[in-house]
Amino acid sequence: MFSEKLYATLPPGADRPLSPGGRLVCWAGVLLAALIYALFSLHVPYIGDDYALPVDWMTANGGVKEFSWPRLWNFTAYLRSIDNCRLDNIVFMAMRMALLPKWTLALVVGLSGAFLILGAGQLCSPRRSDLPLVMIAFWGWMTFTFSWPFGTMGIDNSFNVLLPSAMTVWFLVLLRRVASGRLPVPVLVAGGVYAFLCGWIHEGYAVPVGCGLGTWALLRRFRMPWQWWILTAVFAAGALWVVSAPGLWMRFSSVSVGAPVNLKTVLTLSLPVVVLAGLAVVLMACRIRKCALGGCRDHYWHPQAMDVVVAMAFVVSAVIVFKSSPSNPRALWICNLFASLTMFGLLRTVFVRWPATVLKCLAGVALLMIVVFYINVIRTQKRLWDEEQEIERQMAESETGTVYRDYTIAMSKLTLLHPVNAHWRTTLHINSYNDFYPGDKVFAVVPPVLESLTAEMVDWMERSSNGGHDSHERPGFPAKLSGGADVFAYGDELIMPDRRMTMTYWTGTETEVASRGIKCDYECADGRRFDSMESVQIRFRTRDGRSLIYIAPCHVKVTGPYKSVSYVETPSN
Repeated sequence: MFSEKLYATLPPGADRPLSPGGRLVCWAGVLLAALIYALFSLHVPYIGDDYALPVDWMTANGGVKEFSWPRLWNFTAYLRSIDNCRLDNIVFMAMRMALLPKWTLALVVGLSGAFLILGAGQLCSPRRSDLPLVMIAFWGWMTFTFSWPFGTMGIDNSFNVLLPSAMTVWFLVLLRRVASGRLPVPVLVAGGVYAFLCGWIHEGYAVPVGCGLGTWALLRRFRMPWQWWILTAVFAAGALWVVSAPGLWMRFSSVSVGAPVNLKTVLTLSLPVVVLAGLAVVLMACRIRKCALGGCRDHYWHPQAMDVVVAMAFVVSAVIVFKSSPSNPRALWICNLFASLTMFGLLRTVFVRWPATVLKCLAGVALLMIVVFYINVIRTQKRLWDEEQEIERQMAESETGTVYRDYTIAMSKLTLLHPVNAHWRTTLHINSYNDFYPGDKVFAVVPPVLESLTAEMVDWMERSSNGGHDSHERPGFPAKLSGGADVFAYGDELIMPDRRMTMTYWTGTETEVASRGIKCDYECADGRRFDSMESVQIRFRTRDGRSLIYIAPCHVKVTGPYKSVSYVETPSN
């Protein structure tokens, strides 16, 4: 039922070696992809977890930021106890705290993206000669359908996405090689080390793949090559190490199962899953029709070992993700990867049957589209990088840490939201940045109109909130809005008097923070209403050093002037 030979079910000549020209095209594609993703990553500023993990490092090492191997061990043990023990986070932190040049991290990201494409091509190519075409097809599919928006190319985020994706795909390639013949002993030893690292790299990939390997073993009644057993056992050991982290289960138990989900977001970020479901229905209908016509025995394609493993990995990853974090683009990426590998496996015969000239023309057009698209993305990301460098320079020069300036939130749809932006409107980045640079400064980016706030205005707002005798509206001062939330309008922006803001994390620790998420009901002066809109409360300092809170709507369609505002706190960071 299942093919153990690599090309056993394909036409004659399928196992013919790739021509020198084909090899040249493949490696040229690998270099091009590595260059694109490295340049992209090089212009992505440190955001969110890029500061949150160093804060954990400081906590584990008594506030010390400098790198040493004992401190890396302390960080690993601490992270395992409160969050996870992923190898990708440890590798990132070793490079980050060792103060390696940013281009070294970008190089890792670039090579991960390139070898992910090459490995997927190896898995999905019906013939070796088709490898360049399948690589381009998969790269185009990954570029235009995977869940790139909302910071996926952030440095630590990409270490959690591209690096484990590439390692997992090449582990599957290694297992496919074992299914078709024995490995030399030195290669097997190196493969065992690699298998352990693949199991340790990220539980979101290791658990689904492990379930896929178990499924294939059951279907084969455990009649598998002994080398397969060795690699599988070592992989399972690595997966067990990362899954057994106490912090991981602590975090998982805090996930609110059954919480409201934005279905539009989920469908937008998981297009490969939707397409795979549609393809499965079409293939099933074709199969039923073929059987009805008496042609069921005319098989052309049979599933190979890796097809079964990948398909099962997709099912398991989909169940885990949609039960725990269905709106997280990094989690949905895992589903997208396994769904796409499954889909390309189902479409294997399509690549075989189409004329070579047609395929080459389509591949050329697709490659051109990819390059043009990423030129625009990298150009946009470079502009955002320059903006971030200017913001950080102004923060360093500011006595309060607060920067008053316009900030890029909206993004051209032509970029498909690949660039990383708007991190100064996310609580994770704001809180982590303030924790990483402790002191009297309050680091925030707020609209320029708030720069004209004075101490007298702040005093009046505080008295008005407390029901003081002079709480009536004053010309040029912030205007108190209805809604009972002590929210004031100053121009088209929303502010409120300072107050203690805390968040309770999955560890049970209540921490005072510089920003937190809220859900607001907005009524605008022109009659527009927006209910339960995600927003962020951000503490900032006026020119006089007084603290206020700025309310930033997370959606660009919510704009002032406002008539009334009310809000409720949200527990998410």
